[in-house]
Amino acid sequence: MNKIAAVSYINTYPFIYGIEQSGIFNPHEFSLNKIYPSLCSRAFHNKEAEVVLMPSGAISDFDESITIPGYCIGATQNVRSVMLFSQVPIENIKTILLDYQSTTSIKLLKILFHYFWKKEVTFIATQSDFEQEINGNTAGLIIGDRALYLENKFLFKTDLAQAWVAFTNLPFVFAYWVKTSPIDHQWLKKFIDSLKWGVEHKKESLVQYTNFNQALYEYLNFNISFHFDEKKIEGLKAFYQLAKKI
Repeated sequence: MNKIAAVSYINTYPFIYGIEQSGIFNPHEFSLNKIYPSLCSRAFHNKEAEVVLMPSGAISDFDESITIPGYCIGATQNVRSVMLFSQVPIENIKTILLDYQSTTSIKLLKILFHYFWKKEVTFIATQSDFEQEINGNTAGLIIGDRALYLENKFLFKTDLAQAWVAFTNLPFVFAYWVKTSPIDHQWLKKFIDSLKWGVEHKKESLVQYTNFNQALYEYLNFNISFHFDEKKIEGLKAFYQLAKKI
C-alpha cells in the first residue's frame, strides 16, 4: 500500500474522485490523506506519504526525478481561488495578511509585489479566522475554497494567477504530483490513469463531494488547468528562478 497526500480543496476533487471511485485501484492499494497545501508541503518534506500533491513552493527547483508526469493544479488565466482581497486598491495597501494554509501563493504574492507591482508592503503570518481583519489598508491573501466563497465580499480583488500571466505570459502551477521514494511502475501507471479518469469526470466529482452547482463546475472547467504540459513546466521554472531572488 502507498500513502497519498492530496490537497483537500475543490480544485483537487477530480483527482480524489479518480483515485477513490474509478475502480482502477483496489482499496487495499492506497490510503489517501486530504489536507491543506502547507500540510502537503510538510508531508513531502517529512516523507509522510509516498505520493504527494506537492505545492510548487515547497522546493526551490524543478526536479524531474521525483515528478510524476501528466497532471497538476494549474491556471492559464484567472484561477479564482488564489486571491488578494482588500478594501482599497493595490497602490494603497500597506499590510498583507498571509493565508496560513498557503505555501506557494505566499511566494507568488511576494514575487508579484517585488517585480510586477514594484511596491513594498508588510507581510504578516496568520492563523485561522484572519479574514475578518481585512480592512482599511490591510489586505489578505486567501486561497482555496474560502477564496471562492468570499469573492464578492470585498471591494477590491486581485487574482494572482491572472497577475502572473500578465507579468510573464506563462501559465502558473500551484501544485503537482511527486514521489518521495521509489514506486512500483505498475502502481504508478494505475495512479496516473486514475488521475486521467478523474479529470474526465469533473462533474461527477462535484456531485460526489459537494452540493453540485454550475458555478463550481465552471470553476473546475475553466479556471483550473489540470494538464502538466511543457508550457506549465516553463512557467514553473520561471517561478523558481524568481522566488530565489525574493
